Amino acid sequence: MYNGGTQLYLHSNLFYIGGFAALLMALSFSFEFLWAVSLVLLAMAGFTLLIQFVLLFFTRISVTAERVLPEILSLGENQKIGLKITNKSPLKLNITLTESLPYQLGIRNSTHTLTLLSQSTKEIEYSIRPIARGIYTFGNNYIFVQTFFPLLERRLTQQRDEKIDVYPSVIQMKKFELYASKRLSNDEGVKKTRRLGHGSEFEQIKQYIPGDDPRTINWKASARTGHIMTNHYQEESSQPVYQILDTSRSMKMPFNGLTLLDHSINTALALSNIILKKSDKAGLISFDKQVNTFLEANNSSSQLKSMLKSLYAQNESSNEANYELLFYSTRKHLTKRSFCILYTNFESIYSLQRVMAQLLAISKRHLLLVVIFENTELTDFGKKPAKNLHDIYDQTLAKKVGREKSLIHAELDRHGILNISVTTETLTADVINKYLEVKSRGAL
Repeated sequence: MYNGGTQLYLHSNLFYIGGFAALLMALSFSFEFLWAVSLVLLAMAGFTLLIQFVLLFFTRISVTAERVLPEILSLGENQKIGLKITNKSPLKLNITLTESLPYQLGIRNSTHTLTLLSQSTKEIEYSIRPIARGIYTFGNNYIFVQTFFPLLERRLTQQRDEKIDVYPSVIQMKKFELYASKRLSNDEGVKKTRRLGHGSEFEQIKQYIPGDDPRTINWKASARTGHIMTNHYQEESSQPVYQILDTSRSMKMPFNGLTLLDHSINTALALSNIILKKSDKAGLISFDKQVNTFLEANNSSSQLKSMLKSLYAQNESSNEANYELLFYSTRKHLTKRSFCILYTNFESIYSLQRVMAQLLAISKRHLLLVVIFENTELTDFGKKPAKNLHDIYDQTLAKKVGREKSLIHAELDRHGILNISVTTETLTADVINKYLEVKSRGAL
């Protein structure tokens, strides 16, 4: 569908010809024959201009551009967008296509130039990398058509309003699903340790037989039936795993175009898929000054979809993280011992010590893993040779931050809290490996 508006544009070639003709006229004061040459040049340009006007505006010009979009886009991944351009006109055309891309991409000039014969089609592809979750709108296509040696061009405006959602990275999720399956195939012979906490689920009540544990006798059922009855349990086949996202301002720091929260969200989706594949229960908690999201751990067939929707809706805030409310929420809602994976960003040992009491309280009831991000940019900066006194000062501060990170890990180790140091590039692999390690050891 085309709309009206200004359609006729002068091509830059016309201005070049006019400028050249003016130069010839100026030189004709010294070389008289150049005056005639300039007049002939202008006449030829005028005749060509007239022909192109007739061809472009009195011939049935029909050019369409169809986008080929995926169903959804994955956050932080390079993805292909297709364009199928068809020339239904009776003329060979030079085409310049300008697209209205979503503002979130920050691309202000998306232009494709090609030549199409009459009744022909060409397909082209280009890549985009979404760096924010949400709805992306692909707008109008502006198609500029020209004929031979263009002096004029006609603009066709093709109305478009195509919306597509950018979700946490489904591409990364599928990639690490294959990675985890290979990782599991190499875990044969891993020594399992004793499970901590309650690792069994009630199955049924049966009559007592010699050898049964006397502690499992159900006295109420025994009194009701007149026989000694015992409770029978089966080994719990699935464990609740909660991923806890700190959405406070400390997670706004950008790396590789994405915030720390966005990197954590991509990892949380990939790990949730593996948790469910391992028959464990995946759950989600997000918090800043309050607990914003609580998705109960479940291993139903719809849980991954629920996780995807919950992760899609997460946003960074400008508030401080309230760990006291986090503890109260886990104490209230997490009735069984769970594996809790906390994605956060402590920049100093003081910031950790302020919340250590709450972390210890959570770790007493659950198995807690704290995921801490390395500041790779500061680390790399600290390794560069100093050229002046200012560089020495900056590098000293960078190394101080690295020292603080080491103290943070030492403090968590001293209190027996599991922790790992990750970069944004290794985050997903490191967290998945840690989960598989805990799972294979039966440490929960």
